[in-house]
Amino acid sequence: MLSEHEEGRGYVRGLAQALEQWQKGDKSAARAVASNARGYADVLANHIPKEDDILYPMGENILPEGVKKGLLEAYEAVEKRLGEGKHHEYIHLIEELEKELKG
Repeated sequence: MLSEHEEGRGYVRGLAQALEQWQKGDKSAARAVASNARGYADVLANHIPKEDDILYPMGENILPEGVKKGLLEAYEAVEKRLGEGKHHEYIHLIEELEKELKG
């Protein structure tokens, strides 16, 4: 599972670099954006069920209530810091890039 996290981080780094180039006007970077986004989505599609079906239930059974409460508060703080709905902005950006690649 840790190697999947590292693989995902690699795609996120590649995505960030390609987005930066694309935003600077390098329209050829759209392919790298799409490729990294797809790679990351593939990693998540395989990884998330492992977390949902194995890791999280294990944590629910093992972790003390105080630790679980602290984790929830930490997740909520990150969501607030990023801004609610931030993921919708990224979905829109990907849709725009897909249109550009097809166009």
